[in-house]
Amino acid sequence: MLRARYIKSSRHDETKIRSSPQVPTVPIGTQTNIMSRRVANLNAASQPWERLYYFGDRLRARGQTIPGSIKNIVSLDQPGLEDEHRELFQLVQSANAQTAAANENIGNAAAMIPSNFPAACHRIMDVLKFHFRANIIRSREDLIGNRALVYHECRVSGLVPEMIEALKEWEDNIGELREHLEDLTPEHDEVERDLQARLACGQAWFDPYTQQLDYEVTETIGPKVPISGFSRPVDPSQAPGLTCPICLDDLCNHQQVVQLSCAHMCGADCLSVWTCSNADQANTCPFCRAKLFVQRPRAATTWFQRYSRVHTDFKRLEAELALITQDIETVAHLMYEVAPNDIVLDTPGR
Repeated sequence: MLRARYIKSSRHDETKIRSSPQVPTVPIGTQTNIMSRRVANLNAASQPWERLYYFGDRLRARGQTIPGSIKNIVSLDQPGLEDEHRELFQLVQSANAQTAAANENIGNAAAMIPSNFPAACHRIMDVLKFHFRANIIRSREDLIGNRALVYHECRVSGLVPEMIEALKEWEDNIGELREHLEDLTPEHDEVERDLQARLACGQAWFDPYTQQLDYEVTETIGPKVPISGFSRPVDPSQAPGLTCPICLDDLCNHQQVVQLSCAHMCGADCLSVWTCSNADQANTCPFCRAKLFVQRPRAATTWFQRYSRVHTDFKRLEAELALITQDIETVAHLMYEVAPNDIVLDTPGR
């Protein structure tokens, strides 16, 4: 028996070069998204078949069959039509419509799949075909409403063994995906922390209009120069009426104030941010432009390439795990409908 698991920087920096890469998104692909939505609607379509089994059991107890009970019905508006026969006729129509729709879904899905379609599309095609084959069997006149005969036909036709094999393979794939995610998680957490640090110090930012991640394409390299090398701390009370040339706030409101070698004063925190920025003149006094230290060299930014690669790979694995879990749930539900003795559905958390 198979057990399926349900499973901000200065705006006055004239040398800043802005790049606007789209924040990495889940690379599922349009075709996979559309096909997944088709599969997502399959589980909701099981009720008509369950009702047909219910009617089939009742009619067989009376020595009757579903086809025989509705063979003389031509329209729901037919005079004298009993409620039971009306519902039964509607259920058979719904079953036939589902079979036709399943066949159409396969054709539409096959037409939209590119030649190099991913494994997710392979699985979705398998799911659609499983449903179509099951519906063909369940809607046959000699089988409709008879769970035992449907189960037997699904087994001898090879449908049930194929679904069992697919579920086992996909469960193995889930294990591999989880291992890859676990291996990538430490590096993913590292690049996410690095991004947050760069957002905090203004080396990267989100454009409020485009919602894209922008960043400076060059960055300074080498050890940072401490502000103690070109300034000395002073008491804020020694700067009455003076404002910080960086934040324009009164110096008396700053916890720490420093005096530069050129004698101008500014907030210590503001000076630290200014001198560590990528502005061309970040090594000068923000008031008089007197040179304070030798500026560090600059090089092309490399952090975003690593962040983009790791983030994209991580989200791709997460998306693939979600898709394969959905496919397993869908086929497991179908298995439970046509071969309930061959599968046990585990609820989440068990």
